[in-house]
Amino acid sequence: MPCIENKHLEKIIEIAVAINRLAKCFSEMLEDRDACLDGFKRASRIIGNELGDPQEIIGDLERFIRSRHLYESSYISSDPVLLKARLSSLYRSFGVIEKGEMADHISVELEFLSLLFVKIFISSIMNDDNGCIESLKAAHIMIIDHLSVWIASFKERIGYSKASELLEILDYLLLRSRDLLR
Repeated sequence: MPCIENKHLEKIIEIAVAINRLAKCFSEMLEDRDACLDGFKRASRIIGNELGDPQEIIGDLERFIRSRHLYESSYISSDPVLLKARLSSLYRSFGVIEKGEMADHISVELEFLSLLFVKIFISSIMNDDNGCIESLKAAHIMIIDHLSVWIASFKERIGYSKASELLEILDYLLLRSRDLLR
């Protein structure tokens, strides 16, 4: 029995690309805005309805870009150094060394999750059950232990705003991913 059902593989890749592109919305680099907008289009297709105006959402998100709100350790960790060390260790176990941003920045975590989805896809196609299972375990850790928990805290902290719409989209994609990866 495969690590993940073949019928789910295409959806996993669609979600991986959407999450990867949406991660760019949290970047300080202006050239990442086109990738972010592409992420909104892809998420809209996955969700199946029109989303709010991405330009307004990005504009509202700007006030958070350089804040501590984009770091998981500012929400849930009593020991931020340990949290970052654990994340860095998980990244390194898949050959990823974060540069520039800290290990617990939302864009780094989202991009790593999208990489894990791609690894699940490739491992499944190559019948590499061990690689698929390891990637699947790491994806569950990222979704359940990290992203789902602190994105909810982030939404709570900022209240309803245009920026919270992006977090709702990410919540939906994480939930959908978790369902597909069972």
